[in-house]
Amino acid sequence: MCQERNTPCTFEQKPPKRASRARQPEGERRGSSPRSSSRTGQTKKTRAAPPTYSAPTYPGQASAAVLSSAEISECESQHSGSAATSSPSVRIQDTVMTERHLPQQNMRNGSRFLSLAPNTFAELYGITSDMEALLMKHRPYDPTTNMFTLETHRVRRVLKHDMNMHYPLTFHIVSDEDAIGYSAVSEECEAIERCVAPYGKRLVNLFFRIVHPCFPIVDKREFLHLYSISHRAVPTALLGTIYLISLRWWAYDKDLNNKSPPNESKLRQKVIEVIQNSYHRPKLASIQATLLFLQCKLENPLNPDHTWSAGITGQVLCISEALGLHLDASSWDIPVTERALRRRLSWALFMQDKWTALVHGRPSHINEDNWAVQDLTLDDFADLSDKAPVELVKDDDIPRTSSESGKLVFLEMVRLSKVLGRVLQAFFTVRSCKLQDTVALYQRAKGFFEELRAIRSEFAPKLSMAILTPRQLCSNGYLHLGYHSIMTCIWRRVVRSAALDPPCTDLEFLSQMRKEAAEAAETAMSFVSALRPDQLDAFWFWPSGFSFAQIGSFITLLIVTSPSKEENDYWKSRLNEYLWGLRVMDKSSEHVQYAVNRLEGSILRGMEHALTGVPMPMDIPMSTGAPAPSMLTAQEPQQQQQQQQQQQPRLPPVPEIDVTQPHMFSPDFEHSPMGYQGVTTSVDSVHLPPPPMLSPEAMNRCSSDGYPSSMQSMAVSAAPMPAWMPPMTGPDLMGTSLQDFNWSAYA
Repeated sequence: MCQERNTPCTFEQKPPKRASRARQPEGERRGSSPRSSSRTGQTKKTRAAPPTYSAPTYPGQASAAVLSSAEISECESQHSGSAATSSPSVRIQDTVMTERHLPQQNMRNGSRFLSLAPNTFAELYGITSDMEALLMKHRPYDPTTNMFTLETHRVRRVLKHDMNMHYPLTFHIVSDEDAIGYSAVSEECEAIERCVAPYGKRLVNLFFRIVHPCFPIVDKREFLHLYSISHRAVPTALLGTIYLISLRWWAYDKDLNNKSPPNESKLRQKVIEVIQNSYHRPKLASIQATLLFLQCKLENPLNPDHTWSAGITGQVLCISEALGLHLDASSWDIPVTERALRRRLSWALFMQDKWTALVHGRPSHINEDNWAVQDLTLDDFADLSDKAPVELVKDDDIPRTSSESGKLVFLEMVRLSKVLGRVLQAFFTVRSCKLQDTVALYQRAKGFFEELRAIRSEFAPKLSMAILTPRQLCSNGYLHLGYHSIMTCIWRRVVRSAALDPPCTDLEFLSQMRKEAAEAAETAMSFVSALRPDQLDAFWFWPSGFSFAQIGSFITLLIVTSPSKEENDYWKSRLNEYLWGLRVMDKSSEHVQYAVNRLEGSILRGMEHALTGVPMPMDIPMSTGAPAPSMLTAQEPQQQQQQQQQQQPRLPPVPEIDVTQPHMFSPDFEHSPMGYQGVTTSVDSVHLPPPPMLSPEAMNRCSSDGYPSSMQSMAVSAAPMPAWMPPMTGPDLMGTSLQDFNWSAYA
């Protein structure tokens, strides 16, 4: 392997006998090589010299590091069986790679890694720390390495003038062995490897084919360069998380499809332990591992442990600040490849923070005053290329995600996340939540609506939902869903305010506002109904399940705030159709399955009265407790209550499903109202009520989004409406009177 890379071989000693090394005589312990025989008088324990390897280069540099056939063969031989049966030579090679002088060797070779060094970690000296920034200017740094070395640690200067000030930006460099909780890397790594052996290599290949192109937070060539040497050369936390997230696409590898997958719960638990331990010696790999772990499938959708996931997000944000990922590293004295990777990681953290704040309803932690990262460009994705992919397994039967479109999806998702950050600041902080004036909120929201529509109109053609490439998964879905999620989030805020004090008396404005809200809801539902299997099986950003559920929650909000019975009935039928569409798709997507469980198991539970009652009057303030006109007072006679109870409409029975009719993915599906030609009801008189009046411009805009518009077909009053389906309504609620129902409780 050294000959393949044109590097000198440093393995001049025979492997030591580990079991009895401490009890053997001095001469036997050193071996019989000429190098050791010349040191017979030495009593200090010696270490084998580390292998020399340098970071790969990229286009624009001297050369490009590409895995040779010999390296791939070496990697295949290492992963053909259990990690416990590795050859002694491989074990010795892996062991010496963790020695503390390896980063110094890398510094001599010119890689100058800061947070990618294999056995040291770097922590930022903050401007208010006891290490006075101006005093750092006077330390005698090595002119070649920009390092000031002490017996216990080193100080690394990455920038002479921080923010154009006359003091440097410096990092505290410490050996991994001196960190709290340090244990031999090989022990943790072997525990992870045993969970997936002998399939680790194929899981890595699945990751770089499906996940990495559209969520590129790992340097592909650097990772594969290390992995080709040994799986122990890769940071354990990152390797374990890649194994874990790749299990989602286990069946896409023909060699894995007929085998039992590893124990996912056991692997998950070990990955959590390794990630937490890595925080004592923080590196970029710690950030990468945590971000990827947060994308993994939830073990229990009905109890998703939101507090823990929000907590680990806050934890990784704190770790990232210690690494300086909130700063602009474009001028730092580090390799160009690390600068690009840092920028990608920084914006991935930004996305994680903003969407975590939205999903969990928590404050955002990143603010503009403490964020100096430059915007991403295509040059930051030099390791992504569809033309010359570097892979461990050459298998064209495994589907891939386009790297060219994937990095565009990532770039545009960052743009949407920036808008989301300002939306959260404008509508959902503790202070901004106090504003409940509907007109003022709508005026504030209009600017965001226009900006979001402008961003979507600028999406590249290859990001369209209509793109269909044979043998490729389309990852564009999570970008478009992110757009609809932000739009829905804003509209929920505006529509909700109309049911709160102060009451809006401008009925014309309320009517126009609800028309636009209805347009947003219909557009989002049309997007969901048009999703294809190749889109559902692709990688989706972690809050996608929330976004699917939020659309259903928004429809429910339109139901309980409907100003007329006709609109109330219409939105109930649309919610029923949306739920059915999710049920059809939930076996193809874990995020859709999560949304179904959340809607039917949590969000709509206990809402039966609200969803079957008389529509809420829009001209009466709900928060004051004033009774609606249809509500009865306590002084009214009992006979009048019973008479009005008998006049309440009863719900139609549960629909019967004709499985012979077109289903969600049939060619005829888009020609039916949400594809429900096969849904019938035994009540012939039940028809779709007139939908909210939408302008022709709204319908045209919906149908031009890249997926079929269902609003025009929905407007046909003769189309059969599916009955309200369980578990929303039970037999005990079929005749429930809503005359005395307190709508203000659900305002």
